[in-house]
Amino acid sequence: MQNHSAIMTSIYIFNHQTQRRVPPVPRRHHLLRDTLNPMDTCNDREIKRYFRFERQNLYQIIGYLHPHLLHSTGNHGALTSLQQVLITLRFYATGSMQMDISSWMRIHQSTVSRTVWRVTKAILDNFPPFSFPADVKTDFYQNFNLPDCIGMIDGTHVMIQKPTADYHPEEYINRKKVFSLNVQVVADSWGSVTSISAEWPGSVHDSRMFKTSTLYTDLLTRRKTGYLIADSGYAISPFCITPYDNPTTPAEKNFNVVHKNTRCLIERTIGQAKRRFHCMGSKLRIQTDRVPSVIAACFLLHNEAKRLYDPPFAYRPGPEDDYGDNATHLTLTTGDNAIRAAGQRKRDQLAQYMLQNPLAVAR
Repeated sequence: MQNHSAIMTSIYIFNHQTQRRVPPVPRRHHLLRDTLNPMDTCNDREIKRYFRFERQNLYQIIGYLHPHLLHSTGNHGALTSLQQVLITLRFYATGSMQMDISSWMRIHQSTVSRTVWRVTKAILDNFPPFSFPADVKTDFYQNFNLPDCIGMIDGTHVMIQKPTADYHPEEYINRKKVFSLNVQVVADSWGSVTSISAEWPGSVHDSRMFKTSTLYTDLLTRRKTGYLIADSGYAISPFCITPYDNPTTPAEKNFNVVHKNTRCLIERTIGQAKRRFHCMGSKLRIQTDRVPSVIAACFLLHNEAKRLYDPPFAYRPGPEDDYGDNATHLTLTTGDNAIRAAGQRKRDQLAQYMLQNPLAVAR
């Protein structure tokens, strides 16, 4: 009887322990992210198409940003600086959903979002800032025979996703009924961007955007001398020269031809930047407060491409380039009328100068 009780007790204990036994957890295989290096698997043509720079120039950009993208934790699973830059450039190049990039790099979408923002801030903090070259007037005089000119100005719209209610989304609807930011761009005679303002909603007029900018104040108070070439959407002033509305004299007709040939450079500059970084040419799908920083970073990279002589992508003007309202003129106050009259006198002087100098006469 005792043996039978001992046997039954042993069976009970064994069954009880078996029921409580935890099934083994399969071992997780760590992903070696260092092996996810498109630079090793893509040819030169694919590198240019995917990341918008040629291979040797891309390595220079990665090397420049590398010290600012290192992780302080020493985690072996963290993205390398090379992978961070490639993820960001891929987002700039496509403007697609971040989920597509996360699938491509085998990482989570939130990692893509954090990486793009981290690299964007590194570009803004460490790349050469927008500025006017010391020889900008000399370049315009030698290339276009325009004395005292410091740049060309234009506005371009970058489509964005609908902002939240905190941003008053109705203010971001432009005249084509899409949500956008109106971006003010100034470029030199070589197509490098020297000034940018990317904070204004799409409903804001180009002329108003310029009039409230720091650049306008600097020109008005003569902290910066010279003038800008602009289209008819801007109000004429001694530091913002627009074409004649109805040219009649030979001097006025010649001025408009030279003005058009000069101004097309800013349109080509914006077009090349949007073509290289398609996130600005399609719809930028990020938080509204981060859009200006991404736009500025893209134009800084455009300048870097100019410095590295990285071939641009073919640009053809299309309907998407015409978001402005160039035919609309703002109502001028008494003070504005005085500035406008001074601008008209300045334009007449330039027109006479160009007519008397054969270099400026368009062939």
